[in-house]
Amino acid sequence: MQRSRLRASAAKYQQNTSNQLQKLLWTPLAIERVSKSRRQPLERRIEAKEILDPLELSPAVSEAAKKSLGRAAKACMQIGWFSFWTQLSLSIVSAGIMLFSVAFTSQNGPAVSVYLTLFGIVAGFVSTFWSFGYTRLSRRLRGYLQGELRRVRKSDVVYTLQTGCWINILGMASTLLGLQARSTALSILE
Repeated sequence: MQRSRLRASAAKYQQNTSNQLQKLLWTPLAIERVSKSRRQPLERRIEAKEILDPLELSPAVSEAAKKSLGRAAKACMQIGWFSFWTQLSLSIVSAGIMLFSVAFTSQNGPAVSVYLTLFGIVAGFVSTFWSFGYTRLSRRLRGYLQGELRRVRKSDVVYTLQTGCWINILGMASTLLGLQARSTALSILE
């Protein structure tokens, strides 16, 4: 029963895709995307099976852009894995130190320092898993280069990197404020 539904939905998707592709040939967008040198429509240059979303057809990418995008994907993968493992280990160590500090010592300082430090540790764990997202971003970029996936928008890449930076900055700032509150309390008590 389910297989027949899946087959029917797959056939319907293929029919809709081919219908959209035929409609796309007569739109002004398709007329603009005709090769200037050969004057061949885009449909002849791209096979229908390679098109995931006919509305997101992108012009051909130059070899220099492919090489640059490949280097960016490789760097994103390396930085993602390095930052994932580094932040994971440092976050676990800092969480352990904080756990023993709270559990086995008396707290004479302000409670806000503990909360700020805890927020910094939580931000460290969130940033750890956000760094894992960099490796997924690298896979999406490589998939686009190989023609398996849809185009990756620049705004998505910038958003991912900016959000990761802001998580790290907020975590570090919170931890430094907690450290400052703790050291101020210690210097006042002595």
